[in-house]
Amino acid sequence: PAAAPPPAAGAGKRIGAGVFGSVRTATAADGKVVAVKTYDHRAAKANACVARHMATEEALAGKIDHEHIIAPRSVHRRPGRTDLVMSFASGGNLGQHLKKNHVSENEARRIFSQLVDAVSYLHGKGIVHRDIKLENVLMDSDANAHLADFGAARVGTGSELLASMQGTPAYMAPEVASGQRYKGPPADVWSLGVLLYNLLVNGEFPFWGKNLDELKRNIARSTPTLPPNLSPSCRDLLRKILVKSAAQRMTIADVKKHAWLRGCEAPDDRRPGTAPLTAIGVGLGSPRSVKHLR
Repeated sequence: PAAAPPPAAGAGKRIGAGVFGSVRTATAADGKVVAVKTYDHRAAKANACVARHMATEEALAGKIDHEHIIAPRSVHRRPGRTDLVMSFASGGNLGQHLKKNHVSENEARRIFSQLVDAVSYLHGKGIVHRDIKLENVLMDSDANAHLADFGAARVGTGSELLASMQGTPAYMAPEVASGQRYKGPPADVWSLGVLLYNLLVNGEFPFWGKNLDELKRNIARSTPTLPPNLSPSCRDLLRKILVKSAAQRMTIADVKKHAWLRGCEAPDDRRPGTAPLTAIGVGLGSPRSVKHLR
């Protein structure tokens, strides 16, 4: 890590804070506004998970370069804290964007395509994100999407079996939620499928429950009801991503080649009598209730 102070002329406003650190804006030496994520060393010493996230983001700093990814570009240690400097996206996160804007299927395709490109790049470098969700997608002033927050990421070949249960419960793949050893890339693809559902159904979730155990059971066993207004091609993609078996799930390369992302239609394979969307998912209370599980 660099010993020099962050390349910033002054701290700006705080734009985020949580268990794993705080984020503020700052002005770089070239006059551009950047984001600075700060890890408190006391928090890292007291919490092994915070320490792992800090170490992972430090290790990845300067090694990820993609137009739809915001990752640390440089690391700067100060007494009691570590600062990670990265690009600043002024449009807030994707969850905030959905609260303010109606997203059509075509707009969802544009945003999702950008994220698929980002994840494809990461998987090509042997990096799995492991915490893809609305809050970890940042929007710029032109409403372009950027995948962010690499504290839970893992670097390897992609074929390793992982054991730690990482991520936000509502986005966890069945193999992760059930506590099995799992491969990272299929789990990322599943999370992308949940995020696509979020985009298409106003931030709602395909699987949810009144508590964590019920949520995990529904992820493992339930089949989400897809909105009838979606195009056949879009429904086809969601079905092929949200496959319970990791071995049978689409890879990120398969997703990139799917007809929906290429603007083509797939056959309408809805079975006669498919129920319209009422309460999203499996019909157990409000899908918004999963947010307290994060």
